[in-house]
Amino acid sequence: ELDGDGNPLLGATYPSGETAAGGFVTVHTDEEGVYTFENLPTAYTDADGEHYLAAYRVVLNGLHKDVVTDDDGNELYATPWMMTHYHQGDDVAADSDVRDSASPVQASYKVIGREDVDGSTALRALDGQIILAAKV
Repeated sequence: ELDGDGNPLLGATYPSGETAAGGFVTVHTDEEGVYTFENLPTAYTDADGEHYLAAYRVVLNGLHKDVVTDDDGNELYATPWMMTHYHQGDDVAADSDVRDSASPVQASYKVIGREDVDGSTALRALDGQIILAAKV
C-alpha cells in the first residue's frame, strides 16, 4: 500500500518477491536487524524483447530527512537515508562505511567501488562488465 506521495505506508509488509503497486517491495528487519531481499531479478525483458539490467533503490522509511529549500521555503530535495555521512570521522576503515561481511549473513556480496584503506584511490572491480544470472 502506498501513501499519496507514492511511498510505502508504515507497517505495510510484502513478502520478498511480491510487489505492491508501483513495484515497491517492503521488508522489515529480522530479530538481528538484517534486511533480506530474495529472488530479485538481475535483468528483465520488456514486451518488445529489449533486455535491461534491473536496478533497485533502497529507502529506509522513518529516518530523519535532510531537507534543502530555496529562499521561498519550497522544498528542492530531501535525503531520507543518510544515517551518517560517508567517511565521517578520521578512521576511514571503521567509521560510517557499511561492512561487507557482517554476521549472521552467510552469503553476501562484497561492497565494491569503495576507496582503499588509505582513502586515496577509488577501486572498482568488474568495471564495465555485465553479469547475468541463469537458472541452475
